[in-house]
Amino acid sequence: MISIAGAILVSNTGSLLLQRRDNNPAIFSPNILEGVQKEQFLILPHPEVEQFMQNKTADYDRWLGGMRKLRANIIDAVGSTKLKDMHKLF
Repeated sequence: MISIAGAILVSNTGSLLLQRRDNNPAIFSPNILEGVQKEQFLILPHPEVEQFMQNKTADYDRWLGGMRKLRANIIDAVGSTKLKDMHKLF
């Protein structure tokens, strides 16, 4: 399974290709307000995003491999990575 911000993409051999998460701004507003009050430099919408960033910086080659795999899965599912085609995933 590959997870991207806002969605979970499972390889085309699995039953779930994409599951959209709730990206309602009201859910993130407490994090944003808290970050502003603390004068944080980087304010993230939810803790998972921080983990995504840490994984990316800890092993960049592995992250690139994951992005290549994600791209291949999207191409298998909709035929391209053009936005006009990718919207079909949602």
